[in-house]
Amino acid sequence: MTEDLDYGPDAMAHAVQAIVRAASPLFYGQPAQVTGAALADLLAMWLSGHVDAEGDDVGTSRLREKLLEYHLAMVRQLLAVNDVAMQERIQAALSARTKPRKRRKRR
Repeated sequence: MTEDLDYGPDAMAHAVQAIVRAASPLFYGQPAQVTGAALADLLAMWLSGHVDAEGDDVGTSRLREKLLEYHLAMVRQLLAVNDVAMQERIQAALSARTKPRKRRKRR
């Protein structure tokens, strides 16, 4: 079943950000294999919800392949944005480690 809600770009961005913020803590600190498997399972659940309107297996396969193409294109676009954000977080963490700490005066 494919049912698209009519989101404007701002509403879509806010909805996506809310879901990502809610889900991110579940992935934090997990091994890459666990994170990848969980994302794969979520993607498979999403795809399972998309079937050809006439119940045609070939049509369903084509629809899901097209959705995967669009999805991977979006992932590739977001990868560039996330690479920049990750580098910024790494640099911030490194600079926080290398800053000299102020010593407290002993009484």
